[in-house]
Amino acid sequence: TYSVSLANANGYVITTSKSLTVSDASSTFDLSIKKVELYTVTGAITGLGTSISKLGLSFTPSVGSTFVPAPVINTSAATYSVQLEANHTYTIAATGVNDFSIPDNTIAVAQATATKDIAFAAKPTYAVTIDASTLTTTQQAALTTTFTNLNESGYSYTFAPGSSVWLRDGTYSVACSGLDAYPLQLALTSNLKVNGAATTKTLTFSPITNWSFNDATITASTTAYKGMVLAGSTNSVSSGHLIMTGTQTAKVPVVAGQKLIITYYYSANFTIDGGTAITTSSNSTTTLETTQCTYTGTSAGYATLANVA
Repeated sequence: TYSVSLANANGYVITTSKSLTVSDASSTFDLSIKKVELYTVTGAITGLGTSISKLGLSFTPSVGSTFVPAPVINTSAATYSVQLEANHTYTIAATGVNDFSIPDNTIAVAQATATKDIAFAAKPTYAVTIDASTLTTTQQAALTTTFTNLNESGYSYTFAPGSSVWLRDGTYSVACSGLDAYPLQLALTSNLKVNGAATTKTLTFSPITNWSFNDATITASTTAYKGMVLAGSTNSVSSGHLIMTGTQTAKVPVVAGQKLIITYYYSANFTIDGGTAITTSSNSTTTLETTQCTYTGTSAGYATLANVA
């Protein structure tokens, strides 16, 4: 099956089928070509700032037409040009800039050379109050929130600690960061819906009691991961394990009387709070071994895992 188009034939369009299926019985394929009168429209593009680099434009006639306009955008000059069919009215639409709208989005083509500036305006946004009252004041001051539009791919908005949150209409998933110094994670949270008015989103956080190491990249310069205090450790995201070499340490947050279970495999040689070394040299990636200890402190603290060089 082939698609049929015209090349070097500006002002002409195919009015019959543009699809050809070839088979043993195929013998002829008739085309009907029509000349259309085209006028050139140019203009400035305003209101987008640097977002113009993502802009796409389309022009749709109010009545049916076989001619499909192909606008050309000059992002550096913030201008465009397009050929449109004479005596047609077109609606202008944009892609790639969903945070903006075109208030004046129609053009009637009545003369051979016309000018039509396209002025964009930011869509209205509404205040979102974040209720994270389960966090301490210090923790709230470290909290970064990210809202991802579930119905518009590529539109995600991140707000630094203490920043006011403003979002346009839409349904958003919610994610948080900035709390790696604390053994806390965002609890199961419903989506946020913004619909023409200010709203409030309550965020609750649950304590972390399992460290998977498969949801973030830990480098030698990483000092904290979900409340753990790290000194030189790295991780394998795909395998979900922490790697300690040399004299590296990892401190695990614990509370009085809490039991700590550590799973290790392949090769290990480490101590817990300076105790007897725990070792293995199984050289197996499928044989998992565990050790455990009970934190004897009377208040919240850390159990220190130290690699033995």
